[in-house]
Amino acid sequence: GEPTHKPYLPEDANDAERDRVYKAYVRDATEVFRKMDHCIITEWGGDPRLLEVYREETGDEFLLGFPGDPTFGIPDGTAMEAFVVRLAEDPEGLHEEASRGVDESVARAELMHRAGGDVIWMGSDYAMNGGPFLSPAMFAEFVAPYLARVIQGYRELGLYVIKHSDGDINPLMDMIVDAGPHAIHSIDSIAGMDIRQLKKDFGDRVALMGNVPHGPLQMNRFEEIETAARYCLEHGGVQQGGYIYSTSNAVFGDPINGIDVGTYRFMLNIRDRYMAEISSS
Repeated sequence: GEPTHKPYLPEDANDAERDRVYKAYVRDATEVFRKMDHCIITEWGGDPRLLEVYREETGDEFLLGFPGDPTFGIPDGTAMEAFVVRLAEDPEGLHEEASRGVDESVARAELMHRAGGDVIWMGSDYAMNGGPFLSPAMFAEFVAPYLARVIQGYRELGLYVIKHSDGDINPLMDMIVDAGPHAIHSIDSIAGMDIRQLKKDFGDRVALMGNVPHGPLQMNRFEEIETAARYCLEHGGVQQGGYIYSTSNAVFGDPINGIDVGTYRFMLNIRDRYMAEISSS
C-alpha cells in the first residue's frame, strides 16, 4: 500500500510549484514507508516526475515501482458480458487489442524506467477462489502469449517484474512461470495456493511473494497470523532465497475492514524473530 493522501496540484500549477508539492509529499510518504519497513516504494499513479522526485529524495534506499499489466484479467461486472461475447464472436479483435496493449505498456514502462523505476507490478487478476476465470486452454490462447511478450519487453528494459494475481491460479502456474516474471504474488492461501508445494514445483525458476493471509490480519487473530507467517517463512524459502515476505494482498487501512498498524507490525516482528532464531541455530 501507500499513503492515502495524494499530492494536490491546481490545474494551472507550474513546474516549480509542482516540484515543491511533490517534494513535500515524498518526504512525508517516505517516512511512512520507512516506519512500515518497506523495500519498494510504488508510484501507483504512473507519474514519471513523481518517481523522479522519489529517486532524488531517497537515492538508492528503496527500489521504486510502478504498475503496468495489459493482459486480460477478470472483467468487472459492467464489462463481463461484452468480454465473454467477444471471446466467441471477435477473437481476432481481442488478439489485436492484446497486442496493442503490449506495445503501449512497454512504451510507458520505458518512460517510468528512465524516471528511476526498478520494479513493475503486473496486477491483472486471473482467478477467483474456485479457479481461473478463463479455462487453461483459453488462457493459453488469449493471455499467455501476450504475458510472455510484455514480460520480455520489461526485462529487456532492465526492470524486475512481479506478476500478481489473486485466486487459485494453480491450473495456470506453468504458463505464468514460462512467461518469465521474476516473482509471483499473491500466492493466495484462501484460494488453496500452498507456498510449500509451489516452492517445490517452481522455486528454481521464479521467486514467490506473499501467502500471509489477510483474514487473520484484518481480524487481529494473532495466533493464526503467527502460524501462517511462520509457514510462509519456513516453506517460502527464506534460507534458500527466492521468497519475499508479504501479505497476500495490499495492506490497507480502512477503519472497518483494514489492517491495524499494530497488527501489521506484529507480522513484521514474526519475521524478525524467525530470522534471529535461524541465525542462532
